[in-house]
Amino acid sequence: MVNDIVCLPLAMSGDKLQCVLRRISTILCIYCLILSEDAEADSLQKLLQYATGAIEIPVMGFPKTPTVYFRHLTGEWNPSWDYPVASTCAFSLGLPIVQDYGSFRSRMTEALSVEGFTMA
Repeated sequence: MVNDIVCLPLAMSGDKLQCVLRRISTILCIYCLILSEDAEADSLQKLLQYATGAIEIPVMGFPKTPTVYFRHLTGEWNPSWDYPVASTCAFSLGLPIVQDYGSFRSRMTEALSVEGFTMA
């Protein structure tokens, strides 16, 4: 499901890095799967809106493929990188590198609960 609309940058070097990226990618897939089965029908819609600004996938698709990147890999570590960030203009979702699903879920839940735009 996630792989249909998102390009995950898994072609980076280093076995340990590959392992971390696969773990976070798997956590994202599990998170989306759980959201899609959630009794609260708008949970997955909230994630899509958070990441792209759209409340549904457009019939003709997005103008460009939404991307996911890993925040710790874009430069020196910053404490704000413990939380996800989205750019609805760039159709990108920056994910924190976390140790487990519980940490990921709590950070995503907090991010999705924010209404309106905030500065990262």
